[in-house]
Amino acid sequence: MLLIWCFRFRPSLRWCLVAAAIPALSLFIPGSYESGDFTAHIVRTMDLVSSLQHGIFPVRWAWLLNSGYGYPLFSFFASLPYYVLSAIYLAGTSYVFGMKLYLALVYLFAVGSMWFCASAIFAQEKQSKVIATISAVLYAFTPYMLINLEFRAAMGELTGFALFPLLVFAVLRERRVLFCFTLTALILSHPGITLLGVPWIILLIILLKKVRMFALPIALAGGLVSSYLIPSLVEAKFTEQAVTAQTVWWNTKTFQPISYLFWSPWRFGFLLQGHQGEVAYGPGVAQWGFFAISIYLFVKKKLSQHNTRIFLALGLLTLLGLFMMLPYSANVWNSVPLIRKLQFPTRIMFYPTFSLALIGGYVFVTLGFKKLFFHAMLFLCLGWTVLNWSHRAYRINIDDDYLRSHMSTESFQFEHLPEAMPVLKQNGITPRTSAFSIQDGRMTAKAEIVEPIIRKYIVDVQRDSVFQENTLFFPGWIAIVDGRERDLTIAQNGTMVVPLHPGETSLEFMFTNTPIREWSNRISAIFLGIVTVWVYLQFKTVERKRHA
Repeated sequence: MLLIWCFRFRPSLRWCLVAAAIPALSLFIPGSYESGDFTAHIVRTMDLVSSLQHGIFPVRWAWLLNSGYGYPLFSFFASLPYYVLSAIYLAGTSYVFGMKLYLALVYLFAVGSMWFCASAIFAQEKQSKVIATISAVLYAFTPYMLINLEFRAAMGELTGFALFPLLVFAVLRERRVLFCFTLTALILSHPGITLLGVPWIILLIILLKKVRMFALPIALAGGLVSSYLIPSLVEAKFTEQAVTAQTVWWNTKTFQPISYLFWSPWRFGFLLQGHQGEVAYGPGVAQWGFFAISIYLFVKKKLSQHNTRIFLALGLLTLLGLFMMLPYSANVWNSVPLIRKLQFPTRIMFYPTFSLALIGGYVFVTLGFKKLFFHAMLFLCLGWTVLNWSHRAYRINIDDDYLRSHMSTESFQFEHLPEAMPVLKQNGITPRTSAFSIQDGRMTAKAEIVEPIIRKYIVDVQRDSVFQENTLFFPGWIAIVDGRERDLTIAQNGTMVVPLHPGETSLEFMFTNTPIREWSNRISAIFLGIVTVWVYLQFKTVERKRHA
């Protein structure tokens, strides 16, 4: 019924949301995704909730993950989506349902933000609402967006896709408060989209000569994210990313086949994911068509001067993204370690996804609205992607209870993320079998407190012994023996070791804030107060102008 309704075109945000609701509703089929990061995100959120329930904020140490060894995941991973999912769970839903609800809402939010973005970019056009509607639908049904939604469950990346168009809208409409909070949310949601998008936002502000207007919101956003951003940059040298950043590993095998950009090899091009979980990332059939037509219109000089500049900017962004997806760009990736933080080149599909949606909306209006053309566009955009409106297979047996009981083993399979993994003296670690162990000597130990950032034991030592706490060491962990801080030794597998002498001993391990974390927390708190006052003054100013 929804699909039939879509053929009754009404240029409005409502029409876009109803169209996008079709793949969004398919998320609520019972069960968990068979592939992608669906369960990984849930397990991390379970860990986060556990720490929040112990009164810890901001959470930095993921104590249940990595087979129980733990590691500072939330100190380096942009965690805003996990906090939102935690709130959804604490509101009374299950983790599995909450995850699906989050993906669906963010997906629909992305459609809405693109609608507002396109309406602002093409505000001078008489049919700006039509352009906005077509652009939003092209954005929603582009293959990369559907892959993130239905196959990868990439909650952080989807959030970035939702926030970036809103950032453009805020600049064009001069919404400073909206810009400040959107930029803050983007930085805290996905570093990849932030890295790809923010430089262009700054360039847009400079070209529009709005630097003075947005300098303060940018500074305020930077202050708000200090608690996350400063430690993640300063303490990165203690993680594996310091090693991987120096490694040149991009080669032709890193990139997908060039043919995937034009045609998926599965089910005659209609299916984007293969039988082994492999995925074909491409702009989309309708998007390629609109891009080709836009080049023709540009060559024939059928674009206005204003829209020619917009097309050139979007066209160059598209070509840049497509080039960086090709093996020929390997030298560029290898020459700039910063962009390798994107993890894989397909992430740069963000550029063509955003640009081609806007180009498609404008081309559609320029060619003139005709019923046959509209239905053809709907078929290429919606009908061509219909097999990707749902995940390929669901694991019905995977629910919250299953994930809780298998958290240690489940997390051990996909953790060790180099962004947050402490540098180990040996290659790899084996699954943890106990909370602690005795290396040398003889002793008995009883755990009194086992919490996210505190371990307390009462140890009866018969002779000189070595106690090994099977938690990975990272700056901030300290050992306290009978009320006094004791130096830690790091074992070959990265865990913490403390020598003990005969007698009954109170032994504590605590994860504390380093000076850089402490000061970054204070900076964020101070800026939160400043932003609160600033927002209040902004609304007061608007109120006075309204009554003037």
